[in-house]
Amino acid sequence: DETTRETSTSTLPIASDDAR
Repeated sequence: DETTRETSTSTLPIASDDAR
């Protein structure tokens, strides 16, 4: 999700891509 990605990017930008 864009919202989750933005928040995750702050802490784990890679995790966001993986979860995507």
